[in-house]
Amino acid sequence: MISDDSSVEVISLTYYSTHIVNHRKYFARNISCNLSIEKNVRTKEYKRRLTVYDKEKELRRSDNQDFIDILTDPEGLLGMLLETIMFPLLLVW
Repeated sequence: MISDDSSVEVISLTYYSTHIVNHRKYFARNISCNLSIEKNVRTKEYKRRLTVYDKEKELRRSDNQDFIDILTDPEGLLGMLLETIMFPLLLVW
């Protein structure tokens, strides 16, 4: 659990790459300023992808401008998501 007073430090792709034990099984890459760690398998049922990204920075991108425009308080939402790092795990794609 992360408390409100803790600061989020964005760790670089190099840091995550050096902490992967089995580089043949998992590989890290940078996809549009997001870190992606993927399980290197051929069978679709066993594929996994962990993506690490800054949620506030993602919402400020130009392709999310339509969503921001319909909000009544966009700066309130963006302020709430300040220094929020997301870790979604995609099991099958």
